[in-house]
Amino acid sequence: MVTFGNNRYDFVPVKIGILGMEIVRNRKSMAKPEDYDDFLTTLTQAQPTPDWPEALIALWYDAKGDWGASHDIAQEIHTDMGSWIHGYLHRKEGDEWNAGYWYRRAGKPFPKVSLEEELKGIVEFVVQNS
Repeated sequence: MVTFGNNRYDFVPVKIGILGMEIVRNRKSMAKPEDYDDFLTTLTQAQPTPDWPEALIALWYDAKGDWGASHDIAQEIHTDMGSWIHGYLHRKEGDEWNAGYWYRRAGKPFPKVSLEEELKGIVEFVVQNS
């Protein structure tokens, strides 16, 4: 693995062709974002890097517009962080009753900020604490 700035590059051997000849292909792996603005720049990628914290991956899918994938990941994070993300997702969905349940499980009050501000706050918390 080679690192340039915040980006890591893996050199992955790939077998191709009928003779099974081996070539080396460069695959970019995104480093964990350092802040919310850095997180936003990763949204141009097709998928998050699998070695990111699960919470950050869940938030990435939500930010990309894939609520279902985000929810599937968040509901498998059995911590206060997972509950916080779960609450945010149900609030975004418009299910305030269910959101309230998850915020209480996370030990968080029901937010009075916009969804965008809450997403930024959660991302920044995850980035700083993982």
